[in-house]
Amino acid sequence: MESFLIAFNAVIPFFVYMFYGFIMRRTGVTDEAFLSRLNKVVFRAFYPMIMFWNLYSIDPDLEFRLSFVLFGGALVLVTIFLLLLIVPRVVKDRKKTGVVIQAIYRGNAIIYALPLTQNIYGEKGAVLAAMMVAVVIPIYNISAVIILEHFSGKASSKKELFKDVLTNPLLIGAIAGLLFYFLKIRLPKGLNSAISALSAVATPLAMFILGGTLRLSQIGKNRRYLTWGLLLRMIIVPAIVLFITTLTPFSPVERFVIFSIFATPIAAASYPMAENMGADGELAGQFVVLSTSLSVFTLFLFIFTMGNLGLL
Repeated sequence: MESFLIAFNAVIPFFVYMFYGFIMRRTGVTDEAFLSRLNKVVFRAFYPMIMFWNLYSIDPDLEFRLSFVLFGGALVLVTIFLLLLIVPRVVKDRKKTGVVIQAIYRGNAIIYALPLTQNIYGEKGAVLAAMMVAVVIPIYNISAVIILEHFSGKASSKKELFKDVLTNPLLIGAIAGLLFYFLKIRLPKGLNSAISALSAVATPLAMFILGGTLRLSQIGKNRRYLTWGLLLRMIIVPAIVLFITTLTPFSPVERFVIFSIFATPIAAASYPMAENMGADGELAGQFVVLSTSLSVFTLFLFIFTMGNLGLL
């Protein structure tokens, strides 16, 4: 029951943000044209900040357990590679292809994996989860930019694709964060506070916009993509990863961290990225909303089953 409450409490803020956006749209405080412009602002102004801050703010004294983080990162890369081979053969609409691939491999690791692991394993679990998140987040961000740009069809040549990828605001924020981290460049306290505050705006504002623009009545036309995408993201892939980790020499807490990376709901950033990069933003928004809702039950069932099997 405690695991259920953790997942439930993690989900509630997202629904508050979306419901508030829905109410503001219904009461005429906002309209679709305004929310569309605001979405571009979030993508270009605020998400680069969160990308920078997530990497810049990693504890510089964190000692990485190399085999552990490399294994988790490699699993994410293998998953992406397999999806790139399989999904384009099944999903023929290129604007949906990138969205489906991103939905299956890209989870909301920071908001879910960290607190879940800390609650079950304490401070030791939180440190290991922070290590894994520090490695996985750059993989998520860089691969998502490349995949969405590739399948958007906007770039007519490899040169244009390369240019679009390099000038993507999220990638610029991520690269800047990595440079500051590895070069050990530390900003004054006042700037740290400002950047932290700006990065904190990104997710609530993106969910506010999603709530104001989401049309749940349109879910029916994407039913096939949503059904298989969510089954893979929320059940099949986590189950496969869980099985693989039982064959490794990692400790229970390390296995749980790796599992949690694959079992969390789809990253909130998936929606503004898809909307602003020529992909199917509507489908991406539906994935975020439905996976967030389902995660309360799927995470609870996985953790409950793992406990009964002695895997925790």
